[in-house]
Amino acid sequence: MRRFSLLNLKIILVFCLTFIGLGVFIFIKTRVPEQVCFRGQCYKVSVAKTEKARAEGLSGRRKMSEDRGMLFVFDESGKHRFWMKGMNFPLDIIWLDKDKKIVAMQENAAPCTANCATLTPAKDSKYVLEVNAGEIKKINLSIGETIDFQRGLW
Repeated sequence: MRRFSLLNLKIILVFCLTFIGLGVFIFIKTRVPEQVCFRGQCYKVSVAKTEKARAEGLSGRRKMSEDRGMLFVFDESGKHRFWMKGMNFPLDIIWLDKDKKIVAMQENAAPCTANCATLTPAKDSKYVLEVNAGEIKKINLSIGETIDFQRGLW
């Protein structure tokens, strides 16, 4: 009887460890980047991948550190429109396709309070990166370049 209980305990332990290992693997594989880089210039990003997070974006924040940004991740590629309502500082906005290539850019998008213009790219995108105004010019980005998504240390 005692041997049977020990065998059951081992089976349960193996099952639990397998389940935990599978969970960790899935978590690592589905994590979104915590850092994005162009030509060695990296930005630590907040990731907005839910509808609520994408709608809020960076609005209401007073400022953003120079090496920071926000990466919007969409379920589907499309002409994802942005506006600057509720913003307190100007941004550069970079639209990326499913292969992480730049398809459109808007430099120095200014904050607005009423009758805000909608910024719409000509091509479909799956990701949109917002960084402080001036970053596109600073690193001399151009259409067709590819961004590198990296995971931070955790």
